Amino acid sequence: VGVDMSAVVFILCGQSNMSGRGEAAELSGDLQAWLHTLQEQGDEAAVMLNWNNDINHGPGDRSNGWAPLQAQYNPSFNVLHFGPEISLAKSLCTHYGPSQKLFFVKMAMGSTSLEKNWNVTNEVVDPQNWKVHGYYPEFREFVHSAIASIYTTYPQNWKVHGYYPEFREFVHSAIASIYTTYPHLLVSLGGIFWMQGESDSGIARSAYAYPVNLRALIDKMYQDFNNGEELPFVMGKINWRPAKKQAVINGAMSAIATERPSCVAVVETADLEVLKDHHFGSPALLQLGSRMAESFKRLLKK
Repeated sequence: VGVDMSAVVFILCGQSNMSGRGEAAELSGDLQAWLHTLQEQGDEAAVMLNWNNDINHGPGDRSNGWAPLQAQYNPSFNVLHFGPEISLAKSLCTHYGPSQKLFFVKMAMGSTSLEKNWNVTNEVVDPQNWKVHGYYPEFREFVHSAIASIYTTYPQNWKVHGYYPEFREFVHSAIASIYTTYPHLLVSLGGIFWMQGESDSGIARSAYAYPVNLRALIDKMYQDFNNGEELPFVMGKINWRPAKKQAVINGAMSAIATERPSCVAVVETADLEVLKDHHFGSPALLQLGSRMAESFKRLLKK
């Protein structure tokens, strides 16, 4: 079978505001009708989603393969939820048109930090060396050894687990399955969307390490998913009321977008309404997705 249509893959990652607290019942009639049409089309739908939120919500919140774009079941709250992917996909579907099939790979885990859980470097930012005795290296080695033993004794303990390798494997596996399921498609990677930073904003050490860790993460994703070549990387600023260092996190994002204007963009979120638990609700997530789409399209013009 010859190649007669192209496929564009987008990677969505981050923590709980990427996973999303939006409720499907709160989607507009037009969006619900669009999603219903995609469901009826099955494997031939113009927009597909492969998601993995299982560490955040339990093993029921994963697709185990490609499915038409949809809200995802949250077993913790017994509700169909969504993040920015719904409005993001709707906008990009209109942008790309009917000749291109869109695939969204989403892996988002709540309460995870860039410093601990998404860190792709081997560097440890020491908050403060001991002032009298120079034994911090021994202390650090002791702590690292203790934490390493948790990985083997409690492999599912994600609070201290750095799971970037699992994320990378999930993305690679999802993309590989496109080639086997849709051999007639010419597949390319379109961009990466990042919504994270809340967990790093509460600790000074994590916040001040964020610029280094975020630059490393972006470069690592380019290396792992696009042969080292740059591609659009769009991130949403955090709007997290309990944050002590929110300005540091958002400042880091703005600085990196300024350093790399041709491939990195940042989305403002300060005006988006948050729920009582400090997360974005349905209206905010729909606005976030739309803004991410617009930022992505602006990058394509550069």
